[in-house]
Amino acid sequence: MLVKNEQDLKGIENASRVAKHILKLLADSSLPGVTTEYLDQLCEKEMKAIGAKSAPKMYYNSPCYSFYSVNNCIVHGLPNNKELEKGDILKIDVTPFFEGFISDTACSVIIGGNECNTQAAQMVENAVSSFNKAVKQCKPNQFLNEIGKAIENNTKNGGYFVVKELSGHGVGKAVHEDPSVLNFYEPRDKTKLQNGLVIAIEPMICNRKSDITTKRDGWTIAAKMGSLTAHYEHTVLITDSKPIVLTK
Repeated sequence: MLVKNEQDLKGIENASRVAKHILKLLADSSLPGVTTEYLDQLCEKEMKAIGAKSAPKMYYNSPCYSFYSVNNCIVHGLPNNKELEKGDILKIDVTPFFEGFISDTACSVIIGGNECNTQAAQMVENAVSSFNKAVKQCKPNQFLNEIGKAIENNTKNGGYFVVKELSGHGVGKAVHEDPSVLNFYEPRDKTKLQNGLVIAIEPMICNRKSDITTKRDGWTIAAKMGSLTAHYEHTVLITDSKPIVLTK
C-alpha cells in the first residue's frame, strides 16, 4: 500500500503494533515442551482480546491463526501437538488484520536458547543482519532490486543461501501486494521505491543449497531434510527522510 494521509499512517502503525505484540508473546512462550498447537491457541486468544483477526484466515482460509515452521520447514508450517525440543529452530510468522490494515512480521527462535544450537543461532543472526542491510537501501527512487542484492550478498558472505523461490511483498490493505521484494539481485527489475510505500522485507535463508517442497498438508514449505532454515521479517515504511521499521 501507499500511505497517502494521516489515517493510512495511523492504521498501518496500529496494525504493526498488534503484530509486534503478538509475535513477542508467541516467541516468549516458545519453550521446550510447548507445542505449536498451544502457541496458536494463545495467538487466537490474544487476537480476539485485542480485536484483531488473522489475515491468512481471512484471505486464504488458513487452518491456523499464525504459522509455525520447525527446523527444515521455512514458512507456512501448521501447528501440531508435537512438543518443541531444545535446539529446534522455530519460525513464527504473524500477520494480523486490525481495523482495516494488515501488518506482517516473523522471527526465528532457538528453543531453549541460542546455546542449545549455536549453528542455528549463527544462521538466525545472518538473517537479521541481512534484513538490517536491506533496510539501508529503502530510500525513495532507489531501485527495489538493491534490497535483494543486499540480502543475497550478506547471506553469501555468511556461508548461507537465500531461498529464491520465496520473497517479500507489499502489504497494508491485503496480505500480499505489489511489489514482490526478492531476496536476491534481479538486474532486470527496474522498479523504484517511492515515498509512502509499505513493504514486508523477509530474508529466508538455508544452511545449504536445497530444493524446496510443499508438504502434504498443502501449506508447509520446507527445504530438504537435514537442512536448517531461518526467517526474519518486518513491515517497513519508505519515507523521504529514513525508512521506518513499523514492527520492530
